[in-house]
Amino acid sequence: WFNTIERVEIVDPHTVRFHTKVPDPAMPARMTLMYQLAPKYVAQAGDVQANLKPVGTGPFKFVEWQKNERIVVEANDAHWSGKPAVRRATWRPIPELGARIAALQTGQADLIVNVPPDQLQALASTRTVRTEKTPSCRIIYFGIAQIKGGPLADRRVRQAINHAVDVQGILDSVLLGNGKRINSSMPPNVWGYDPSIPLYEYNPKKARELLAAAGQTNLSLTLQAPNGRWAMDKDIAQAVAGQLTENGIKTSVKIIGEWGSYVRSVLDHKTEDIFMNGWCLPSLEPDHWVTPNLQTGEPVSQYSNPEVDRLIAQARAEMNTDKRKQLYGQLLRLIHDDAPWLFGYQQMDIYGVNNRLKWTPRGDESIRLTEIAF
Repeated sequence: WFNTIERVEIVDPHTVRFHTKVPDPAMPARMTLMYQLAPKYVAQAGDVQANLKPVGTGPFKFVEWQKNERIVVEANDAHWSGKPAVRRATWRPIPELGARIAALQTGQADLIVNVPPDQLQALASTRTVRTEKTPSCRIIYFGIAQIKGGPLADRRVRQAINHAVDVQGILDSVLLGNGKRINSSMPPNVWGYDPSIPLYEYNPKKARELLAAAGQTNLSLTLQAPNGRWAMDKDIAQAVAGQLTENGIKTSVKIIGEWGSYVRSVLDHKTEDIFMNGWCLPSLEPDHWVTPNLQTGEPVSQYSNPEVDRLIAQARAEMNTDKRKQLYGQLLRLIHDDAPWLFGYQQMDIYGVNNRLKWTPRGDESIRLTEIAF
């Protein structure tokens, strides 16, 4: 992400100046995704020890890490921002939903993530807790493996897939309305988003017409999805496959429960015909949505379109924000029309929170202890 940097100039003890080989308007946003290391400590301790006992400059200090059990931090009262209200915090992985909900209800946990919509009513009956929701930077989409060739290389087939699925109906029935449809490849809270681009209409008749025009009246596909990575992901995938089958595209579902294996299949371009995927970066920089997911040759992209590549490169090098936004508008409309995905939805992040906490969730999926009070 930093291959555009030619050299770094030390201006004074508190200032550095980056010199880039080419115009790079997204570099400041990329830098927000990276954390700086203390080079002397890393050199002295070695990479392994520096990872096990990290040293940083933040408002909290590392205390301990027990693998698969907990991470503990405590307040750094010497930090320039002042003393945080939270004095000590423990992060615990609780993958099983029932155990996570119970931990919140019994006071063993003060804040939990990934609350499914069907648990909102149950948590509402517990007087000591509440739920908090916010539209996420994460989008959920179904990538179409266009680069494999065959029927999926035909834009009419990809458009038919979009017309054959009632995305809003699935959001209402499976996620109880907790999600918002997307019209292209980024969510509404990214500044390059264009609300004028229409949503694909649920139109089974049009889907069958497009399939017939493409000579694909007996198409069979496989859709792969994880189980437990995103809210109700398996259920959503099965609903999508059911509607595709009902509307002329026979679709089976392959569930890959182990997340490492799932990611590997995506990065190695060894997925099935359609693959469920989620994407979010807290920078909210538009290039971070289009380049990794849609540029030719990128690890997550199973799509190739020279015009899309040209517009991505042009927008990435444009330093004028207004002109850059116009380029993203063109790009997003082209992506919409070419249908490299079955366009899904913007995720709703749902948290369970102990009432003693004063906290409002962010839209970038991060939980900052400095933003919690009592």
